[in-house]
Amino acid sequence: GGTYPGGPVALDLYTKPADTWLESYSVFYFPLQQFVPALYDLTWAWSFGTNWVWLAAVVGVIVMSIVVVNVPMRSRMLGVIAGVGVVAVIAAGVLSVPGEELVVVEQNVVAANPGVVAGGPTWNMREGTYAWSVEYRSDASGVAGKWELLATKDATPVATGELPATDGGAGVVTQEIPFRSFQPQGFTLRVSWYGEGTFEVLRTSVSRN
Repeated sequence: GGTYPGGPVALDLYTKPADTWLESYSVFYFPLQQFVPALYDLTWAWSFGTNWVWLAAVVGVIVMSIVVVNVPMRSRMLGVIAGVGVVAVIAAGVLSVPGEELVVVEQNVVAANPGVVAGGPTWNMREGTYAWSVEYRSDASGVAGKWELLATKDATPVATGELPATDGGAGVVTQEIPFRSFQPQGFTLRVSWYGEGTFEVLRTSVSRN
């Protein structure tokens, strides 16, 4: 289960794949997901500061409940812990980075026929500025081909651009696309060749700034 590129966009409460970026995993309005615990991906969960702040708060409340028997003092201490906890959660949410938000597809595709020669990555966008990149080489005399970003639900192009010739060396074209949506939306990259000279797609990627 879970939201996936091209899947339904209704409110999704199911568990998603562990490699899903945090801003697309949560059902909360962005950026509230930064301020609640996130333990679904152990490759970065232990370095996500918000998790440690909530753990310290829970342990502190338990210890105080056992050690402090005076009810008025316990109430005052709870207030202090709550205040400090709110400040700590906000600070951790702003400063913490939940893993590396980068997906790279090693293509290494040498074009044989004009038209679409490579595709992917396919990924969800929700909130932020996403950088979609194509690394390629071509010895054509002008524009070698084009890239397109398609909405996976209906294959509608939402952005497109040219891929200039690179004189046989490696070149990179990157397009930053700001996006905002309550639910994650699936998109995929498509690379086409116009047929002149040689054309090789080395790799494609998407990252979030």
